Parts: sequence; structure tokens; C-alpha cells
Amino acid sequence: MENGSLKSGDKTCNIYIVSASIIVLLTLTECSGQVTQTVDVQWTTSIRLNEYRGYQTVSLTSLHVPAGTIETIWDIQCSSLPKSCPVRTTQIYFQHGGYPLVSPYNASYPADFYLNRSDLHFVEVKTNNLSHPHHVTSPKPGTWFVTAFLPKTQEKITQKGLNGKTCGYGMGIRFINRVLSNIEDVSMTKHSKVSIQSPAVLTLLRFLPPEVTTGYTLYLSHCVVDNVNVTVCPVKVTVSSEHLPNQWSDADPSVDCREQSDGCHIVVDRLVANEHNYVRVDVPENVTASLVEFHVSFSLLRCKLRYKLEDTMKRRKGILHTTDSIKHVISLKNSNNTSDMDGVLRFISVRSNDSESLLNYSITADGNQTSSLKAHEACLFLPSLGTLRLASEDFASLFVFPDALLYPQPNNKIFIPDNLVLLTHYNIFSMQDSGSTLKVELQMVKDQTDPSQDAVVWVCMMKNVIPGKHLIDECEGGIKLTVNSSVHGPMMTNKLYVPYPEEGRWYFGLHSMCFNKNKTLTPEACKQLPMVSLLVFTARCVDEECGTYGQCQEYISGLHVFSACSCYAGYRGYGCTDATEAESDTMLLLTALLLTLSNLFFIPSIFVAIHRRLFVEALVYSFTMFFSTFYHACDTKDVTHYYCMMKYDVLSYCDFLGSIMSFWVTILAMARLSSPVRSFFHMLGALCLALGVEYDRHGLWVFVVPAAFGIIIMSISWVRQCCLRKNCYPSKWRYVKFLLPGVLFAGTGLVIFAFLETEENYKYTHSAWHIVMALSIVFLLPSRQKPKDDNLELISTELNGTPSDQVSGEVIS
Repeated sequence: MENGSLKSGDKTCNIYIVSASIIVLLTLTECSGQVTQTVDVQWTTSIRLNEYRGYQTVSLTSLHVPAGTIETIWDIQCSSLPKSCPVRTTQIYFQHGGYPLVSPYNASYPADFYLNRSDLHFVEVKTNNLSHPHHVTSPKPGTWFVTAFLPKTQEKITQKGLNGKTCGYGMGIRFINRVLSNIEDVSMTKHSKVSIQSPAVLTLLRFLPPEVTTGYTLYLSHCVVDNVNVTVCPVKVTVSSEHLPNQWSDADPSVDCREQSDGCHIVVDRLVANEHNYVRVDVPENVTASLVEFHVSFSLLRCKLRYKLEDTMKRRKGILHTTDSIKHVISLKNSNNTSDMDGVLRFISVRSNDSESLLNYSITADGNQTSSLKAHEACLFLPSLGTLRLASEDFASLFVFPDALLYPQPNNKIFIPDNLVLLTHYNIFSMQDSGSTLKVELQMVKDQTDPSQDAVVWVCMMKNVIPGKHLIDECEGGIKLTVNSSVHGPMMTNKLYVPYPEEGRWYFGLHSMCFNKNKTLTPEACKQLPMVSLLVFTARCVDEECGTYGQCQEYISGLHVFSACSCYAGYRGYGCTDATEAESDTMLLLTALLLTLSNLFFIPSIFVAIHRRLFVEALVYSFTMFFSTFYHACDTKDVTHYYCMMKYDVLSYCDFLGSIMSFWVTILAMARLSSPVRSFFHMLGALCLALGVEYDRHGLWVFVVPAAFGIIIMSISWVRQCCLRKNCYPSKWRYVKFLLPGVLFAGTGLVIFAFLETEENYKYTHSAWHIVMALSIVFLLPSRQKPKDDNLELISTELNGTPSDQVSGEVIS
């Protein structure tokens, strides 16, 4: 991928034609000293498109949206090679922050899956080699992932080399970003003066929220229009988090200050933490003022108990997670100073026999201060969840709290208060985690509530948004899990899966509520705080499994690695749990029996070969029957009726080698060759075929070359016999009764194998191929020949007194 940048002119409005094929006009504006615009262009090389047979067949790529982008244009072009291929429709999904979750044929997902995605777009593009632009306004900055595939068709099994014209389809993307720069920064902790020289198209401000900020109110005051103080400011304000404001989007809060007579303000109850937030100020077109000035200030909603906790810990000789504190803890541990170690900070790991936790103590100690706090301030930040990665496995990460020495805790057990919200977070990274499945499990710990009360604990999980006290109850736009102590069993545990989680910082908000057992649905203060166990980890597929009819594997598409389930027996879906198109157990058993037992039709050929003293041929047919039977017993889509006696690759190799060797020795047996010559060709065929099958067992030439060479040898030997006998060889009688039926059987088998097999009828057509090819050998094998060896002639002379015939004849045995 390449990047380009075009810089706009100074204090003038410029127009660039960036594409002659789609005629996209980008107006780059710089007016009155306001923001400037640049164009960032990225390209992808051709991406191969495959038919959708599961997520493992999609094509993945990614593109980067710079910060401050106001618009992107996805210029997508799909084509075919050669161009005479039929035009097909490409389905393309692109999403910010994570792999697009697609299910084009409405396959269901396993239970407890969270499927909502943010910023997911879908387009369809024809493979007609034409550009198809798609516009996205105010996109989120960062990595956008693209998934593309072709709709599936009935899959015909075409043998390699016989498929004629092969159509290939590809996709290329030109990615154009309009990027705003020179955006003015303002502080949330002091007043900032803003001046707008009309007619300006827009004015943008940005600010970085202080840590633990959960919301804010934006105020516009001291408005001056053309040096005249006014009470109503003639501007429209739109705010947004992470991306630039879009005044036409309902998702971005906005207010027209002309409609507020008591002072212009806008309340924002959620914001993206640790990212830039934006304010867009527009002067309406019907305002004739040339200069508008005003002050911007903020009122913040923050979690204040964090600092109360730190003060409490200092009074209790607590140790916070700093470099000096870690050294102090280590020194205490090495000196066995247990009195001081008792005061070491234990944020969340609580032993089952502890009657008091640090959190309980801090709340009790600061009870007066806590009760005076506003509802939105009643929140406490715990340490972030650290990432424990398993080096031996991909996508295997466990998110746990650190202990006082910053080592991972064995479990995440937390006391959950009812008068404030506990907050923590963990990070999802695109390269390490996006190709996995995130699992969150919340479990109520038994016997940790007061006997006279029942407790309900819930957790709200949001990406990049802090779920403070004002958001946690409804958890709108987030993921909510609830557990209840009043019901034993499944209700004490709740879990959720997030497939291909989006990258970013994910926040947890935990809260509890207690009820009197004698007064149903009457909340009251918790006499003893409930305890929960929080389990958060990533793994492949669904807990490293894909149900009964699937296999979890890792796949690579471009630079992206992801896990996906390969489903069998008609099962489909993310976890191979959708059985709407699945085959019944009876049909699966029938398939296994047909493909394996059809090889028993080689038994007549083996007996005929032995009876006619063709022992080498009988050995090859036995070898083929044995390995074809066990190869198909292992190569079945039925995971309940299968048996692999060896490695699959070994069975596959032996099956192909035996099948081609059966062709070879049968043709040599039909030829009139002397024993030394036949032995030579047997060994030559075995060596060459072993090499050919290992090189490309599915190739056409590994079948054609030995068959053609064998037919040439057989034809030469038959012509020679015709010359020696002065008559047709073989006889017309043998042509009619043996060769013609054998050739018809063999030809029928070849037609079935080469042209009629599909995924749907494979069990029938391939079993028929086994049967007709095995029966053809019965007709094609020649009759037993009289020996021509000198030693056998001598034995015959001694027994009968007369020499044997000079020219051996045919005897039908």
C-alpha cells in the first residue's frame, strides 16, 4: 500500500480532480485563517476474491483513516481475468476497529453472542472493471478493515486440468481522505476565547478530556457580534467524540444557540476517553455579521473517589503502584515485616476468609464524604486489567488484575458496592486480539451476601466510553451482564461472547443492589457487599471449539490472521451450530458406508487375478481396496462415523498411488509381454508414479501419462501378435464378450469422475466410480497364458514325452 498527500493552497479555494474515471471533485478550502484541508490517498494492490464457503474464504485487507478526516471516498473496482468471464456481484463490508462480522446467508450464531457492530458499512460492486465510489462522512480515525467475497454457487467438483477456462476475480481500492488540519485546541479546565470571521464555512475546536471524565456540559458565554454584546449567540454547536462532528447526524448532539435565551449550553453524558473530542461551530447563512466572538467553558463529570481512596491508603500505610512503592513492597517482603505488609494495597484480590476488604474500609472511612457526593460522581477507578498472553498459542490472552507487586492475580474476585460504581478497563489490540473471540463471564460467589438479603450485580461494558453512574443502569450502547444471588444455578453465572472484538479500550462498570428477602423488590443498603468473579479472556473460535461438526483453525488473509470454524456435514455458522442445512445422522452414516464399502467391489477382480496367476495385479488391487477404504473412512465430513488408522496425508497418498497403479498394471496385463519385460515396466511404473503422485496427486498428467504410455505399449504388443498370428488379436469373440463391456465400464467411470461429481452428489457418484472401475477390471484382465519359459518346456517334455507348443495359446480359465 502506498500513501500520497496533496497540500491545499494558501488563503484560496482550490479544486482538484483526483480521478478521471469517477470524476470526484474535492474542494480544498482555507478561509479566514480557519482550518486547512489536505487529501490523503492510499491504494491497495489487487485482492483475490473467493466464493463464500465460511469466514475462512473471505478476503481481508485494511486501510488507515488519519485523525481529523471529514470525509472518505472508497473508490472500489472489481474485475475478472480473463475479461470474458461472466460478471458477478461482489459483497464488500468495511468496519472501523475490527474485522467485519458477516453472515450473508443468515446462518445463526451460538447462544450468548453479542453481534452489534459499530460503523459497519456494506456495498455491492459488479465485476465489470468500473469504479464504484462510496462516501463516508466524519469517519472514525484509525484502522478500517475490509471483507470481500463472491456469493457461492453450486460447487461442481472439476478435476484438475479438465476445468477449461478458469475465471479469476479481483478487487482494488483507492482510498481518498479529506483531512482537516490546524484544528484549534481548547482546555476543559479554563475559559477559551473563540473568534469566527463570517462567512466562514465552519470552525472546529478539539479538546482532550482529563482522566476519569465521564461527561461534561459545554457553555458558550460572553457572545460578541461585530463588537456588540448580545445575549443570544447566532451560532449552531455540534459536539462529537473521536470523529469530527456531523451536523446532519442524530448521533452527534447539537444545539442552535438562537433557541436558548438563558445562555447557550449542551450536555454530553458520554464521551470517548483518551481521545480527542470535537466541537463544531457554524454561523448560519442568514446571519450577516462579519465577526462573532464568544467564550467556551466546560463543567466536568468525574469520578472523584479515586483520590479519596489514595488518601485513605496513605493513612493506612497503603502502597500504590509506583516504582518506589514496588521497591518498598519487595523490601518488606524480603524482611518478613508482616505488620507493615498488612497495610499493603490489595486492590481487588480478596481471600474467601477475609471479613473486610480494602474497598469496604475505604467506603466506611470516607462515609460522610461519600454520602455528600452527587450521583454521577459516585464512581471509583480500579487498576486496569493487565494482559496475560500464552506464548504457546495464538489469540490466547487472559485479562487479570495485578497484585501489589504487579504480578497477575490468579482470579478476579471483587466486592461490589451498592453506593458507587467500580470502573476498570482492558485493551484490545488489532494484531493480537481482533482475530479471536472475546469471552466475558460474571459469576456470583456463593455465601457472600447477608442471609437476610438478596443481591443483584451487573456489569456494563463499553468500548472507549466510561460507563459512569449515569450510564450503568441502562447501559445503552454497551454490553450488560447480570447475576442474581437469589436463584442458585445458572442465574448465578452469566457469560457473553464478542466475535472478532473491535480494537480499543474497553471499560467495565460494576454495580450492585440489595433487596430484603421479606420485602420483594424493595431495595435497601447492602449489609454485606456481594462478591463476584470476573473472567475476561480471548480464545479461538468458541472456547477453542466448533461444536460437534466443525474444526477450529487459523487462517491468513493478506497480513491478517484470524480464527474460524471449518464446518462439516452441512452445518454452518460462526460456531458450526446452525443445523438448518445439516444432513441427518442416517444420511451421514449412509455416506460413510457408501464411500467405504463400495471398494469391496475390488474383491471379484482380486479373485480373478489370482485365478489367472496374475499375482502382481492381485496385490495392487488389494492395496488399492485397502487404502481407498480407510482413506474414505478418514476423509468423511461425519465426525461421528470416521476412523483414521494413519495420518490423513499418508492415506491420501496411498489411495491415489494405488488407483493409478491399478490402471498401469491392468494395461500391462492386457499386453502380450514376456515376464522380464513386464517386470521391468512394473518397476518403472511404480517408481515414476510414486514420484508423480507425491509431486501433484490431483494433477491431470499423473493420470494421463501412464495411461497413454500403457496404451501405446499394449497396442504395439497387439500389433506384433497380429503379425505373428496372421490374424486379429485379441479375437473378435473376446472383443465382444470381454473388452467391450470392460471399456464401457471404464469409460462410464471416467465420465462420472471427470464431469458429474458435485458436492451434493459426491457420495453417490464417487461410490459409483469405485464400483464401475472395479468391475471393469474383471472384464479387461486377460485369460491365463501357457508358460513359454525353457525350464517349463523341459518339465513338460519329461512328463509328457513331447515338447510344448512353440507358440502359447490362450486358455479361458
